[in-house]
Amino acid sequence: MNALRVDAPLWRDETLLPWRSPPLGRVALALYAGASNDHNPLHLDPEAARAVGLPDVIAHGMLGMAQVARALEHWAGHGAVREIDTRFVAPIPVGTTLCVTVTSRTAEGDGLRLQTEAAGEDGTVMIVTEALLVRPGGEESTT
Repeated sequence: MNALRVDAPLWRDETLLPWRSPPLGRVALALYAGASNDHNPLHLDPEAARAVGLPDVIAHGMLGMAQVARALEHWAGHGAVREIDTRFVAPIPVGTTLCVTVTSRTAEGDGLRLQTEAAGEDGTVMIVTEALLVRPGGEESTT
């Protein structure tokens, strides 16, 4: 488990290397559909996806956002994320491995505000976020 810790890379002021998700394959989409109760055919049925002009099914946006949250916790430690604002800018094709990178890093109180991009292997940006991360022991509100 990645416990909330002062020695996480973010708090050591290290360069944050890009974080890569596992491939978001059909099994992951089916499991996420069941867990979220989001059975939209665009995520599960290739014929339905093709009927609206997509080449194949696409991942749930929130599944992609969860990968960004995993990257944030990898960099800052479990429990450091206080808020995430997300903009979905392109569909996530089935099988995509998202590469999450930090585009901006600004001190804010006892924490940091990070802006990130999550892109596919071809460089297409699919998710843009801004997140507030609080240093272990910080006093930022969780409301």
